[in-house]
Amino acid sequence: MSPRSVFPAVLLFLILLCQFPAGANPSPMTILSEIAEDESGWWIELHAWGLEENGITSLDDCALGSEAGIAAFNPGISPESIHPVVDQSDLQSQFIIDWSGDAVCFLRFAGQDTLALQCCEFGEGCWVQAPLPWQSLFSYFFASPWCKSDCPTPGEENWDCTFGTLEGFVLDSLGFGTPGYWVAGADPLGTLEFHTTTDDQGRYSVEVCSRVHEIWATSYPWGGEETAHVVIQTEPDSTYQADFVQGTVGVEGGTPATPAGRALLSNYPNPFNPETRIRWRLPPGFTASAVLRVFNLLGEELRAFWIPAGRREGELRWDGRDTRGKDVPGGIYLTQLESEGRPMAVDRMLLLR
Repeated sequence: MSPRSVFPAVLLFLILLCQFPAGANPSPMTILSEIAEDESGWWIELHAWGLEENGITSLDDCALGSEAGIAAFNPGISPESIHPVVDQSDLQSQFIIDWSGDAVCFLRFAGQDTLALQCCEFGEGCWVQAPLPWQSLFSYFFASPWCKSDCPTPGEENWDCTFGTLEGFVLDSLGFGTPGYWVAGADPLGTLEFHTTTDDQGRYSVEVCSRVHEIWATSYPWGGEETAHVVIQTEPDSTYQADFVQGTVGVEGGTPATPAGRALLSNYPNPFNPETRIRWRLPPGFTASAVLRVFNLLGEELRAFWIPAGRREGELRWDGRDTRGKDVPGGIYLTQLESEGRPMAVDRMLLLR
């Protein structure tokens, strides 16, 4: 059995744990506002205010990065409009985007360092899925989770084409609708994204950005009794049904979310070159030994770190090399924390070469 055939099971955990890279976009303003492809090739819309907030008046010391590599901008490009659009003709070398899943980053060179000011991760296991041929990836005016849009508009805002509808009922244990119950959703950073209340029949309806959402229902906004959390993906101009039952949950196309006592993985810096520090934490009361593994996107294991029984948290260093001491190429890599053959947490890292 090939690594690619067994690894999709690992990728399922990313739908819960995939987050924007640590340290992405130090300004609250977005720099990358829209990413898409048409018959002429890929194009990326930037936001001039985001560039200005980061002190960028020229793209001379800037580049775009993806899993395939880095391409620097041609000299002498100074954004003049609010939504400047760049494409392959603006770069010194070929820039490749894998539209089935990738991480597209806006980079800035600072001496010997390469800083990732903002990244858009999309594809299987991320909070925004790969765009369909007619769609774009869109980020709002302020730095925010990425959404999918049905009407790519290079050089213009297109908020109206990014929303889908999430609706359903909150039911009690006897199957009757519960009025006045709160339904809420969180963005990939854990921030409350939306909330609404059920009507007299226990029904709710809310427009949401088209991507993956973690949603739940609660009897009271702060500290109330919550249903189980679920994860569901929405598309633009589409309606999705999510019915909650107090004490349990049923969602069409949804997946139960990981409980609050889950194992955690993160790494810093991310993106990184040449090394990063991987931080891990096991759930309270966990006493067994564990293993932290590093994989490439083909599912091939590159490194494994043993964690002895009784250690609940710690930090490991990965130098970007495999078990033979050979440098691995730049790209996206996955870390998996497991115990007794059972995956407990997954995270992704971006290595820049």
